[in-house]
Amino acid sequence: MKKRRADSYSTLEVARLLSVTVQTVQRWVDAGHLQAWRTVGGHRRIDANSLQQFRQASGELALSHPELSHKVTAEEVLEPVAEPRVVVADDDEADRELIGYLLHRLRPNWQVEFAENGFAALLAIGRHRPDVLITDIVMPYLNGPAMLRTLMADPEHSSMAILAVSSHSAEEIRELGGLPAGVAFIGKPLSREALNEFLNKAISRATSTEAAV
Repeated sequence: MKKRRADSYSTLEVARLLSVTVQTVQRWVDAGHLQAWRTVGGHRRIDANSLQQFRQASGELALSHPELSHKVTAEEVLEPVAEPRVVVADDDEADRELIGYLLHRLRPNWQVEFAENGFAALLAIGRHRPDVLITDIVMPYLNGPAMLRTLMADPEHSSMAILAVSSHSAEEIRELGGLPAGVAFIGKPLSREALNEFLNKAISRATSTEAAV
């Protein structure tokens, strides 16, 4: 008899499926990226449809059975690159981990460093001069627009591809000072397709710059 797909999964099963920690799954539930409920015994159960939608959004095949076998789509087989560096700045831990997860699925060889606010991002950028910066807009101590204006004032960072992500509206972002010219913007929640398109443009831009030198 054919097995019926499970209606829900434990946090441990989801963690094994997505190759992340149980704590990361729990944070994604708290942030609303995955839908879940608690059993009478207090254990979290992840809704199967929510998990399937999450996997599809991150570029993986939908679940076909409860054995949780890991599969990878053909489009994830990418041409080798020279391991660019990426700095991800976001004060929300769940969002940082989600962006990190998507980057790992799309560009497994890229080096990723995380920062919790604009000041930490500037320090990370000063240490390693990344090829790509992905930053939230609203952060404590130094928000995204202020941090970006500081970066754009330095010619050394002119070749860096920058993506701003936020759940705030364009009007709210303008009230915070707006985004400098040349900075890409994608609303949250960040999808795999949108991020992949930005990364492809970043690679093309870097290749064109190197060819012109």
